[in-house]
Amino acid sequence: MATAIFNCMFMSDTQSLTGYVFETHWLGYNQCIELQKLVTTVQAWDTALKTGRDNDFSVCITAGKDTQRRIYLKEMLHART
Repeated sequence: MATAIFNCMFMSDTQSLTGYVFETHWLGYNQCIELQKLVTTVQAWDTALKTGRDNDFSVCITAGKDTQRRIYLKEMLHART
C-alpha cells in the first residue's frame, strides 16, 4: 500500500493525496436556515476510545442537504466523558 493511502486511511492524514478536504471558499455562514427545504438529514459520530480529560473528544454532527446539494451543519456536539 502506498504511503499516502496508508496515511490517509490509518493516520487520519487527509492532506497526503490531494490537499485539504475542505476549501475555505466553499464555506459560508447562514444564521437562519429554512429547515423545511432540507431534503436529507444525516448524523455522524466520532467517539473517543478512552474517557478522561487528557483524552480525545467525542464529536457528533448533524447536517442537512438542500435541493441544490448544498450542505448545512445544523448542530455539533463535542464533549469529553
